[in-house]
Amino acid sequence: MQPFCKYFIMRKFYLFLFALIISVSGLKAQSYGTVDLGIWFIDNGSSQQQISSITVPYGSDFNTCFAVYNFYMEEFYVNFYDTLHLDAYLDGQLIGNFGTDVQSIPLASGVYFDLQAMPASYIASHNYYGTHTFAYKVSPSSYWNEADWSDNMATITVEFVAPPVQNYTIQVINTDGTVSPSGNVSVSQGASQPFTITAPANRQIDKVYADGVDVTAANNLVFSDPSHATFTFYNVTSDHTFFVTYKTDNGTDAVSDFNFDNVSVMPNPADHQVTVTAPQAIRLLELYDATGKQVLRMEPHTSEAVLPMAALPTGIYMVKVCTDDQTVVRKLLKK
Repeated sequence: MQPFCKYFIMRKFYLFLFALIISVSGLKAQSYGTVDLGIWFIDNGSSQQQISSITVPYGSDFNTCFAVYNFYMEEFYVNFYDTLHLDAYLDGQLIGNFGTDVQSIPLASGVYFDLQAMPASYIASHNYYGTHTFAYKVSPSSYWNEADWSDNMATITVEFVAPPVQNYTIQVINTDGTVSPSGNVSVSQGASQPFTITAPANRQIDKVYADGVDVTAANNLVFSDPSHATFTFYNVTSDHTFFVTYKTDNGTDAVSDFNFDNVSVMPNPADHQVTVTAPQAIRLLELYDATGKQVLRMEPHTSEAVLPMAALPTGIYMVKVCTDDQTVVRKLLKK
């Protein structure tokens, strides 16, 4: 802290009378003297100009720089030499108070302080993000008389910048238009994301998988009929995968019926290998495990391709077949 000069301020006559009454009544004998302290916020740079607002970046401490001045009014006002008491307010509510070390403030002079009002961890734990009013109220110790309390509080507008919004991805493995929205769906942290499921013609919804887990009986899967449903991811806080399989109207499991759309995935269930055939050259062939992780990728550029399965563990897989005219996804069981 360093002393600094400020222009003299004339005070109203009634303050003089107030101080005179205190002196005459004998109250002054119980104190060190009469002072008139004032406080205001300043920037923490070299200019030390008075400010009315401040922005605190996310993850930063809230540091305050402010001045305390000992105004000169009449000749019996004295130099201040004692501790200062500070009360801190946020949106009008007292949130803390403390005392300073002993300060020497001559008449018509002052000192400035650079103090930490709130650490970043405190801001985060109280979720103070957004715009607030912050104030300090300064008081001399009890042995001093304060002549004018009207300028003992300084208020500033503070904007605590909120943390950046985290986005997560829900990967929809179905690429045949039966799940909407499709592809890699971006979702803000904490938001919810519904998906509409529409089975292909003459088919019904068989199984619904979220992160490789069968959620067909989950509460957040709502059927309007056997071929239409809505599934919702609530309070998204991580990446997810989503996949739906279908069956025929007569209940035949779709695993045993993979020859529609002119794409064949045989045998199914599989053991050592699977042969994929299509009416056109297969541009891209991908295999995903039940968690949505890609375990194999091929670009055969032929109408027939072989997927090696021997090294893969038993379980459910999704085969994605891309040609120039269509993209289909099939469920595959590995024995």
